[in-house]
Amino acid sequence: MKVSIALAAALGLTMAVNGRIVPRGAESPKEVLQDFLKLELVGARLLTGQSTTSQFFVSPQPSFSPNLIFIVSDDFDLTELPSEKETAKISVFFHDYYGTLDKKMRFAPAPTTGPRGGIVKKGITSDYTLVPTKRLTQNNPADKESADRSEWKIVKPQAGPTVDMRAAKEYLKELRDRTTDPTIKNNANNSLDRLSKLDGSPRR
Repeated sequence: MKVSIALAAALGLTMAVNGRIVPRGAESPKEVLQDFLKLELVGARLLTGQSTTSQFFVSPQPSFSPNLIFIVSDDFDLTELPSEKETAKISVFFHDYYGTLDKKMRFAPAPTTGPRGGIVKKGITSDYTLVPTKRLTQNNPADKESADRSEWKIVKPQAGPTVDMRAAKEYLKELRDRTTDPTIKNNANNSLDRLSKLDGSPRR
């Protein structure tokens, strides 16, 4: 798959060590999550596969075909929540929530009212749990100081990828141009039209 300029720039936040992608210099759970989200939002998991971000998680993440893709703004705030010892819980508030894409590339806009008719506030919240894990020695196995240090990792990913508008449109174009299924191709074109109207950009 093509790698966008935004994704290439985000990958610059990480470094490859023995074929692995690891966070670059992030020490606190907030920093680790922030680096992960910068990759997630530009479509790292969606456009290049789980392996790109697997080192951010406690357990290796298998390849997946998401049931839903959440489309949000790339503007977000992190808030640490009360948590048990040796655990960090962080709430992420994305300032804008546009909607979802399903497996057939159909776009569903974010709801404007709740189950009881209340107005849904702008944005969406997603919570993450991180725990410290033993750091893998990368260059010198005899470096006890490095081996004894721990690094924070995410317990598990959210139900579906969370991407910004640009990444969602790139994914739709990629699927549209690659698929031989006329229904998915048509759905992708319709979704691109709807997303372009939301952000005011022309569809290509």
